[in-house]
Amino acid sequence: MIEWDEGSGILLVEGRPYQAAAVPGVPHRIPPTRRGPRTPADPPRFTLPVRPGLVAQITLHRDGAAGIELWAGEPEETDGIAVLSDSGFPYALARIPLCSCGDRGCGNLPLQLNADPVSGATLLSTLELVEGLRWDDRSATRSQETWQPETYRG
Repeated sequence: MIEWDEGSGILLVEGRPYQAAAVPGVPHRIPPTRRGPRTPADPPRFTLPVRPGLVAQITLHRDGAAGIELWAGEPEETDGIAVLSDSGFPYALARIPLCSCGDRGCGNLPLQLNADPVSGATLLSTLELVEGLRWDDRSATRSQETWQPETYRG
């Protein structure tokens, strides 16, 4: 189950609370940034700092599922983040450099962690996974294998 309390800024995922103020290593309080809805029909979106240099953009759906994207900072303005893997096993996080054409979407696809929809259990396991992965000093490249969480089939 996924619950969002806009007033307190707490995202509750399968019983585990996530709050921007609880990010270790961040010396000041950074509230989650609300990213919508742009129209009443669009699902709510917000960014949640996961750890220094890593934010998750979360999209909440009415059916209880969510979407997750990883970014180095402000979504669509900073580098996307890839989860590098070896034979399907995630081992590190890496920034995705801006494509020479200047379009973030072009450079991020298909490297960036971007899964929608995911279940509450998958969202929780993904957030826990990326909290503990090391950073790779090199940028992600198209020749590297990347990991994506399984999408929810309802």
